[in-house]
Amino acid sequence: KSTCPNEHYYWSYDNVNIFEYINGNNMFINDFINFPIHLNYIRELDIALPINNYFWSIISSWNQLISLNIIINGDDENVYFQLQQLFDQTPCLYSLKFSNWNDLNMILFQKLKSKSIRRLHFTELRASYRQFFNRNECSALINSILGKQCEVLIVSVNNQTLAIDIAENMIKLRSLIIKCQTNKPSRLNFPSRNNIFVQWK
Repeated sequence: KSTCPNEHYYWSYDNVNIFEYINGNNMFINDFINFPIHLNYIRELDIALPINNYFWSIISSWNQLISLNIIINGDDENVYFQLQQLFDQTPCLYSLKFSNWNDLNMILFQKLKSKSIRRLHFTELRASYRQFFNRNECSALINSILGKQCEVLIVSVNNQTLAIDIAENMIKLRSLIIKCQTNKPSRLNFPSRNNIFVQWK
């Protein structure tokens, strides 16, 4: 037990900017519950959903969070409810990354909303899983609330036609980093919506 007069102050950490909370069933996380820490200035968060109730007591302020990396476990609506809860509490969240997008339910993804997110990154770290968005997934992304306000997008798609569909229909895009199944990674920049030029090498 701490000898600090203020127990809450003793367990508060102001210099921790990056935090990883991967699995609520993990032994480390369960042991973690015995230490009532409070993180006040988190800027980057890696998290696996769903999360347990203890998680919400760890972070004292969400106002500094600008980057969120998500791992989805399951496709039930509770996972997306928790994700929306995160969005609702993070007014400065700019970047959203999905590290296992194959587990992403695109129908539920389309309903997610955030006033601040402008950067989306979809990646699949598991080599045995499908790496590229198909036409239906691209369409869901284009028509989603987050897709319509996205300014920076990193994604892999099946073919060049889908890449052009994204470039033409996500009207807020100013930077697109895209990989096609038959091409090397390419970077597309959009200084003006009236002057879109796409060059494939």
